[in-house]
Amino acid sequence: MGNGESQLSSVPAQKLGWFIQEYLKPYEECQTLIDEMVNTICDVLQEPEQFPLVQGVAIA
Repeated sequence: MGNGESQLSSVPAQKLGWFIQEYLKPYEECQTLIDEMVNTICDVLQEPEQFPLVQGVAIA
């Protein structure tokens, strides 16, 4: 595998958060797309659910 894997395996568990923040960031355009997708998903999930109004039930 690549050099990144050898770097990651040498990072102590206590510093994994720091390592991820410093070295595994997506480039700016990619991060913008990720942020937009997350916002879209959150907006859809926060919309009130619209259930159809049941007027009656027919028994066949």
